[in-house]
Amino acid sequence: MNSHSWSDRSARGRSKFARIGPLVVVSIVVWGAVLVGSMTSDGSGTLARAASPVALPPAVCGLPRMDATPAATPASVTPGVPIAAEHEVSVQIAGTIANLVACWRDSAWETSVALVTDRYLESQYGTRDPAVAVAALQQLTAAGLTAAVSLDSVSDVRSQGSGFASAEVTWREGKSLRRDRWRFVASGGRWLLDETESLAQDASGSAVGIEAIVEADRLRLSRERVVNPGTIVIHVRNLGTETTSLSAFRSLTTSQLRDRLAGALPSGGESPFVGEVVVAPGEEADLVLVDLAPDTYTVVAGLHGPGGTLQIRDAFSASLTVATP
Repeated sequence: MNSHSWSDRSARGRSKFARIGPLVVVSIVVWGAVLVGSMTSDGSGTLARAASPVALPPAVCGLPRMDATPAATPASVTPGVPIAAEHEVSVQIAGTIANLVACWRDSAWETSVALVTDRYLESQYGTRDPAVAVAALQQLTAAGLTAAVSLDSVSDVRSQGSGFASAEVTWREGKSLRRDRWRFVASGGRWLLDETESLAQDASGSAVGIEAIVEADRLRLSRERVVNPGTIVIHVRNLGTETTSLSAFRSLTTSQLRDRLAGALPSGGESPFVGEVVVAPGEEADLVLVDLAPDTYTVVAGLHGPGGTLQIRDAFSASLTVATP
């Protein structure tokens, strides 16, 4: 897969909270967005016309069949200026997204890695080798450390020249709400997921936020205890030089998580995994968690280590207690 840089990535580092006392508390009306008639912020500081959701096909895991094969992404060509995608491309992208989410839901890892690029694999799992990524995902599944995944909507599908497209995707993973821009390249007669970017959430209600700072040698949380009004937002700042993830698990300590991965603890019952976000070096993102039960949660940075390994490191783990109001 050729190397390229997406030109429509939004600016990072905006604070989404107003600090009030020791907690970061906001009442969210339109989070990170300004409404002007039918216009909303697209997360990049520019205003984009609100797009209607694209009709979604049945969520069935498989390699999507295209009525028309997308043109392959040319070598040494970078994505162009985004424009509204033609209907045919929108249908293809929506179908690819629905298939991929269904594969994640079904833990069909071999098929899921066939729907992404090696660049995506490296950013998410620390390896470009599909077999290594599949093995790590199967290990997480066997340990009961994956969660239910569902797709809410696909909208604002854009073309960016021959072989490049993207869409805004609203979906759920465990207890986390996700609103991302998914970017695709065409290869081998199908669209492959190449990159995802977290977007500001559009939501209503009250939220409490904390910061998670990932440094070169440790993870720091701004607070160890929060009172949950319904939504908890962990604002992640990656100060390191490598892409990292921030994952949250309920009730299990770091040693218990290690035992789960080693097969030394039973993995039955509800999964303790509640959410995860991947953050590039020098960038920031939000992990938005809803309906968390009062309990102690372990937050882990860098679960997916170099070469596709899975790692739970004490210096990159922290405990967060969630209490009821």
